[in-house]
Amino acid sequence: MSLLIRYSPYRLLFKHPFGTAHGLRDGTDSLFIALEEHGTVGYGEVTLPPYLSETIPEAIERLRSVASRGPWTGEALFTALEELPDFASGGPGARAGLSMALMDLLAKQQGRSVREFLGAPGEGTPITLVTLGITPIDRLSVKLAELPQSTGLKVKVGDNEAIIRTQRINQLDNRRLLIDGNQGIRSVEEAINLVRAT
Repeated sequence: MSLLIRYSPYRLLFKHPFGTAHGLRDGTDSLFIALEEHGTVGYGEVTLPPYLSETIPEAIERLRSVASRGPWTGEALFTALEELPDFASGGPGARAGLSMALMDLLAKQQGRSVREFLGAPGEGTPITLVTLGITPIDRLSVKLAELPQSTGLKVKVGDNEAIIRTQRINQLDNRRLLIDGNQGIRSVEEAINLVRAT
């Protein structure tokens, strides 16, 4: 039986508006991908925030085009993925989501983790991250209390209060802090100052 490619678009709605250097948004458009072969299913996800040019309909069209070039096996598609013309002129989200689903599928078929499948180094427990968007300083304690448990916080920056906010987060929370400038840090000097201050 050949590889089945299924997908489902979905808008992930946030409990609170999520702030980044690009502004506030109430959700993110997503596409969930499931690849099935011989009863094993691998999953992938495409998330496309509004500052990216790729759209969910474009990602779906790319997946349809890939499927029409089949029939595929998981291994054949994984090998051919980077050479497919469907991704020659863009589509990094669709390609990443499909790659994610393929790695999950092939690793499961081999009875291994994705890390083992890729031969990636790493021992012990990985760091789990929860993202905190740009938040008014007077709302930090409430937002931090609502976040699930994790070993690290990924904090979005890109506004004039970034240093004060990260210092306050360090006072309120003892998790490891990772700064996510994601197009919000405008210079190396700004990045250095932010890291030194936190």
